[in-house]
Amino acid sequence: LRFPSLTIDPNRSANENFGNTRTGWMLATSVEGIGTGERGDQFIIDDPLSAAQADSPNMRQRALKWFHETVPSRLNDIDKDQILIIMQRLHEEDVANAALELGYESLIIPMHYDPLNPPKTTSIGFSDPRSLPDQLMWPERFPEPAVQRLVDSLGPYAAAAQLEQSPVPRQGGLIETDQISLLDDPPASLQ
Repeated sequence: LRFPSLTIDPNRSANENFGNTRTGWMLATSVEGIGTGERGDQFIIDDPLSAAQADSPNMRQRALKWFHETVPSRLNDIDKDQILIIMQRLHEEDVANAALELGYESLIIPMHYDPLNPPKTTSIGFSDPRSLPDQLMWPERFPEPAVQRLVDSLGPYAAAAQLEQSPVPRQGGLIETDQISLLDDPPASLQ
């Protein structure tokens, strides 16, 4: 055991709210779930949106409002405590994007390595060991044929977000040819 002298307090042993005999505790909740009046030294957010919710502007805004307006005030010490977000990217306006805009440190591992956009070394010392273009993240677990099946199943927009961690808009990610007008002569302003 990592902490052999700690035992779970039998009075706080629920799946969502448990504590140990040395005043440590953990509360599991959901976006917009309980949390008022609760504080901690770490706030861990795991998948604040499902893939289905990411397509809903209302659900994205609810998650973002919770992230901006509830989460930061639940820390005991806003200068020292941590907020950790574990998620795959699902939309260009998701919680991960909000955290990046706020300057959170990020550890982003795309399925395929892109030498033109290499990830930075993190404060914990992680740097991507890959160096070859399109080298897979974990080929023993996700061999190329399996990844290709995922790409085919997800489609280009979901694959860009969920596999490459680089979401693009569903509309406007490509030139929409039905919006292009052909002219016989250039406009007078271009002549």
